[in-house]
Amino acid sequence: MERFTKISWGWKCFCSPKRSIAFKELSLFPDKDKAWNALQKLAEDENSIVRQNISFVFRTSYSSFPDKNEAWIALQKLADDENSIVRQNISFVFRTSYSSFPDKDEAWNALQKLAEDENSVCRQNAARIFEKFTLLPDKDEAWNVLQKLAEDENSVVRQNAAIAFKELSLFPDKDKAWNVLQKLAEDENSIVRQNVAIAFKELSLFPDKDKAWNVLQKLAEDENSVVRQNAAIAFKELSLFPDKDKAWNVLQKLAEDENVFVRQNAA
Repeated sequence: MERFTKISWGWKCFCSPKRSIAFKELSLFPDKDKAWNALQKLAEDENSIVRQNISFVFRTSYSSFPDKNEAWIALQKLADDENSIVRQNISFVFRTSYSSFPDKDEAWNALQKLAEDENSVCRQNAARIFEKFTLLPDKDEAWNVLQKLAEDENSVVRQNAAIAFKELSLFPDKDKAWNVLQKLAEDENSIVRQNVAIAFKELSLFPDKDKAWNVLQKLAEDENSVVRQNAAIAFKELSLFPDKDKAWNVLQKLAEDENVFVRQNAA
């Protein structure tokens, strides 16, 4: 970094794509305020590769920026950039720092756009934020967006959306949530099913205990050991099951499973 102390702090000296990536080490610059001012200008550069590199700096160093309000203004513009890689990098910032954004309403508006982005990584990162459902200002609209993410053509988007269903008690429409959850429980992607199985640890939250039990039985017999492992946790609420004899039979099988982690959770 010594070579950077010997050149002008004027932002133009960093306007090339190669030099813009130097800002990934923002914390090492001797004058962080001047570095931050230069970084802001580069975030609006007409060259998309420059903006792409700067968006990576936001992805890796957002928490260390000196002025969060100014950083938030720049972040919003980058989240709406025409370059999909820029938006992709910014979606990671949303995933990791959403709770710290200064304007929750503006953050929610930007998040909705990322959740519908043509770039699947943007949607993947947006979906992860929904596991913190309490942070979202409009629960009804948030549920509508989550439904779409849960039916996304991209399996990783569905995986990430499925995690949010552990917060079932917070959803405004429990019946619709249950219908979506049943579909996810039959998803061809095993990680989707793994994440769905976690939601069954709170069986008391489900509106239809009989249907919930039928789905849980299938998850407990899934070919994927992690699905069975997560399903086994739900049996701590044995007293809530509509058919305790059948529940006991399934639990016995889980306790004898070939996978040690399944047996541990059953125990």
